[in-house]
Amino acid sequence: MDCNSVCTGIFQFLETITRSIFAWSLLLIAAAFVIAGLSRLRSRQLVTRRERLETKLNALIVDASKLHGPRLTAELIPQNFPSKEAAQAFGERWTRGDQNSFSAKAVDQNGRSEDLPGFDEKNSVSGRLYSLPALFVGMKEASGTTEDWYIRFLEAKIAWLNDYIGKLRSGVDAY
Repeated sequence: MDCNSVCTGIFQFLETITRSIFAWSLLLIAAAFVIAGLSRLRSRQLVTRRERLETKLNALIVDASKLHGPRLTAELIPQNFPSKEAAQAFGERWTRGDQNSFSAKAVDQNGRSEDLPGFDEKNSVSGRLYSLPALFVGMKEASGTTEDWYIRFLEAKIAWLNDYIGKLRSGVDAY
């Protein structure tokens, strides 16, 4: 083999590799654009779904506020009751989780719950329900940081509130 044919062979080989690298680079760039586009689309879909669920939840809150029953808190689970026993009964009746999803405590006339120093047991005037909202409405985990978790939480709240409203409308006592 002469030097000329060896050099030509090397240049052809390098040209082939360069074309392959260029082709793969273009393919990777195109794939990155497709993935980014799909990610943005998924994000928009999640936001739209969350907004629809929040709208539905707000309508249910308005409906629930018109019914006879304990007042809902910001997390949609009543907190204040005539007694500790009433709070406990409500928790047991309405939780979709286990007994760890809530606790009931007596509250004295100064607003102190039974686990605080200075609680006056003789002047216990009401009860309070302390809940872990996600567990109370039936979620497996108490909190999450993803949009998917939040959407599942909204769905669980809606299902719980629909059930609660439906039973109150049919005449079931809240506690």
